[in-house]
Amino acid sequence: IQGTYVSEDEVMAIVQHLRKLGVPSYIDIDEAIFEEDIEDDETGDDELFVEALKIVEETKKASASYLQRRLSIGYNRAARIIELMEERGYVGPQQGSKPREVFI
Repeated sequence: IQGTYVSEDEVMAIVQHLRKLGVPSYIDIDEAIFEEDIEDDETGDDELFVEALKIVEETKKASASYLQRRLSIGYNRAARIIELMEERGYVGPQQGSKPREVFI
């Protein structure tokens, strides 16, 4: 690994300079934006959730990769939908390489 040598005195000088600049001012992001996203997922208002439930009910297949292909969505969203189905009791927990049980 190569890098430029910086002495301890130089580091301390830069740190002291930055301290003199004052207290940092942070940007507060409105948490309500994030809470709305979470509420939508929890209440099932997501159109894809309803569509995914229909697919799982018809095919009796409940996996993120299957929903990913059928709904043309990303893995993260498909995994969230499957987790929500599990929380609500529509599908069973993941059991290694075995398929999930479908209760609907």
